[in-house]
Amino acid sequence: MLLPLIVLMFPLFKIVPPLYRSRVRSKIYRWYRDLDAIDHALADRAAGADPADLRGELDRIEDEVRRINVPPPYRKELYHLRTHIDLLRTKVHSLRPRS
Repeated sequence: MLLPLIVLMFPLFKIVPPLYRSRVRSKIYRWYRDLDAIDHALADRAAGADPADLRGELDRIEDEVRRINVPPPYRKELYHLRTHIDLLRTKVHSLRPRS
């Protein structure tokens, strides 16, 4: 009776770790779409992107990122995200306001 149960549970043991990994990474990677939009706004300055608006958006993203909690093996990816936020912040601060 126990053997069929083990046989049925074996595929679960193969599926659960990748599912968990993708779930944790999705907590981190969901902000990259917003960062990409800010980066494109910086690259295409003719679109009228206001540096103050971009700073506000980066502040919002950074505030949300500070609140997430990830397991230690995934903190490196979280710190990479925070580094990318700082990189964009540096680019935005180097912009002059439009006249």
